[in-house]
Amino acid sequence: MIEGVVNAAREAIITLPVRGPTGQTREVEAVIDTGYTGMLTLPPSTIAELGLSWRSSGRAILANGTEDIFSTYDITLVWDGALRRAEADDFAR
Repeated sequence: MIEGVVNAAREAIITLPVRGPTGQTREVEAVIDTGYTGMLTLPPSTIAELGLSWRSSGRAILANGTEDIFSTYDITLVWDGALRRAEADDFAR
């Protein structure tokens, strides 16, 4: 079972271990968005620290109508005790 907390902003937060391609691991605090089925978003500094492999780039239309470009990366994370391959993006602005 995954356990977390609810912060003062009423966001569900879990600690999520993420792993780079050479096995280095870092724990990140993740906000769980129950309506989102996409990928994990990481700050560029964490992506660089873990040496994540670039996968692709994409475009998104933001709520204010502007378009932004982001990159996606391959990542391994520990989800409920099991290693899972996933994608992370650097869309955190």
